[in-house]
Amino acid sequence: MDVWGEDIERAYETWVREREATGAARHERRCMHYAEGTPQEPYPGEIYLRALQRLRGSEAAHAARQVEPFFWSDAKAVRVWLCGDCSARLGLRRDEHN
Repeated sequence: MDVWGEDIERAYETWVREREATGAARHERRCMHYAEGTPQEPYPGEIYLRALQRLRGSEAAHAARQVEPFFWSDAKAVRVWLCGDCSARLGLRRDEHN
């Protein structure tokens, strides 16, 4: 393995350990705009998935790529944090989050 590969592997392992330590690896997912500091609101995983299912194929795929992945079977235990743009793209209303 080259130096870059080793660096990437170490960075990934560190990231996994940090996420597991905070419990975020199992219970929370965020849209990509979180890294930019965009304010976000939480939505139950089941509400997020239903919103994805209402979209057409390519729209749903694009919206799903904006959020960290999780298994759909885990939706009841997952909280998805979305910025205003992502929640609007999914057609979610403020009264649907908690």
